[in-house]
Parts: sequence; structure tokens; C-alpha cells
Amino acid sequence: MNALLSAPLNIKNILLHPINFWLGVKTGKQALPTLLLASLLGAGFCFIFIMLIINTITAEEWQRFGALEQRSGLPFFVLTLIGLFLGYALFFGIILLESAGLRFFSWVFGAKGTWKTSFRIAAFGATPHLLFGSIALLWSPLISGLLSLGTLFLQIHGVSVLHEVNLMKAALITILAPLIVMVTLLLGAFLFVFTIVMIAAFS
Repeated sequence: MNALLSAPLNIKNILLHPINFWLGVKTGKQALPTLLLASLLGAGFCFIFIMLIINTITAEEWQRFGALEQRSGLPFFVLTLIGLFLGYALFFGIILLESAGLRFFSWVFGAKGTWKTSFRIAAFGATPHLLFGSIALLWSPLISGLLSLGTLFLQIHGVSVLHEVNLMKAALITILAPLIVMVTLLLGAFLFVFTIVMIAAFS
């Protein structure tokens, strides 16, 4: 119950007082409800934003939505919710991969901590994207870039505090971690294409 009540304050601290927040994470005062609240708020902001820009959609674009509704048999509202769900599923999948990258390069640089620690850094550090990432994608690539910088800043300080390394090593670990994500996605794409080609060749 206390974790649920502290979630809004945790989100505020992530955005405004990151060092104090990470020290709180280190002492075990933060919990999963913070991530869940950030996700729900982000989805809510995105849905409200979509509703606000509906009036700007042209008749031709509405026809496309209508065609999609007819093909799927689902109303626009449900399609929007499905899109949000798939987006967040992909987001947390990337968070898991980035956690592996943070843990691997933390080990390479002799940092302390566990995979659980790295997951907290990747997940909590991505709070700006959880809150405003969907809106940024719909509105402005510039805002998306600023959110990425904010996430990088948060994760560097998270690595420094939780893995107990200086900011220089923390920056290297954080910058190198996405390499694991890129390699995994490229390997997955290669295996997918290879499988499709082999099925086509022997069918």
C-alpha cells in the first residue's frame, strides 16, 4: 500500500531530483507500482492527445481508418488500445535487452550490482519515454530526441549510484549497453528473414 501511495512522489523525484531518487532505489524504497503508474499515465496522455488531434485528420485519412476498421472488425477505440498495448510490450522488451547490456558492460568495467539492479536502471531511467514518448512520436521528433537525452542522463546517474562507479565509467556503460539491443534485434531480423527464405525454398 505504501508503495502505491509513494509512486507519484517517485515519478516526481525521477524527473526533478534524480540523484535522491537513485539513492532511494539503492535502499530499496522504490517499487514496481512506480513503473505501472508511469505507464498508465503515459498511455492516458497519448490517448487524450489522439482524441485532441482527431479534428485535424483529413477525410482521406479517416477513410483509411474506416477501411482498417472494416477489415479488422474492430472499432477505432479498440484499435487504438491494441496499438498502445503492442507499443508498450515492445518498449519493455527493449528494456529487458538493455538491462542485459547494462549488466554485461557493468561486469566488463568491474562495477558492482546484479541484473536486477541493471533492470531497475533501464526501467526507471526510461520514465520520460514512458510518460511522454508516445506523444513525442505523434508530435515531434525533436521532443523524442530530448526525451532520449533525459533517459540517458537518468541512466548514467543510475549506473553511477547503483553500480558504484564514477560518472565516466557510468557514461561508457550506458552508451555501450544499447549495442546489445542492436545486435539482438539484427540477429533476430536475420533469423526471421532466413527462416522465411528457407520455407519458401522448400515449399
